[in-house]
Amino acid sequence: MAAVGWPHADPFLGLLLALVLGIAVSLLWPHLLRVGAAYSVSDLRAVRSAFELVGVRGKKVYDLGCGTGDVLRIVEDMGGIGIGVEIDPVRWLICRLRARRSRVILGDMYRVPLCDADIIYVFQWPSVNRRLALKILSEARPDTVVVSYYWEMPMLTPIHIDRDKRIYVYRVGTPNRAAQPTPLHNGKTLNGGATSQ
Repeated sequence: MAAVGWPHADPFLGLLLALVLGIAVSLLWPHLLRVGAAYSVSDLRAVRSAFELVGVRGKKVYDLGCGTGDVLRIVEDMGGIGIGVEIDPVRWLICRLRARRSRVILGDMYRVPLCDADIIYVFQWPSVNRRLALKILSEARPDTVVVSYYWEMPMLTPIHIDRDKRIYVYRVGTPNRAAQPTPLHNGKTLNGGATSQ
């Protein structure tokens, strides 16, 4: 008499299914627990362009949710001092191995002080950006530059917007609708809230 139950499954199929499920959970768990966005990758050309605009050489650049370290490697290449924060241990380890000159913190970005940041880089979802904006406004020094990729930061006034590259640049302490040009890197200036194409 034949046993009733699941047909004999291919062990490879079970391993593949477990791998796919593990990757899905790894990519989504920060969002599901409301500690960050699901994992996605920044457009590195846009990041480099933004960092050229604001100038990172010799400055402390925090990457909140640094993933596997792509942005930190750009900071290193451009002479900046990279400090990444990543909550996922697998991505943190990969980042540590890839961005060797940067400090990479395993932890919750909401618990890492930002008082010594010169530049803060963010690629999170709008709901996360709202919470981060409150943290930045309460902890960052005046004149700290915030670069947000893809989504705007509420409660902060932009000093530069590049809609094509989806880059938003802010300076902590910039009043709404600043009429005077805002100095950036190497003497360049941009009008507060001006759009660059």
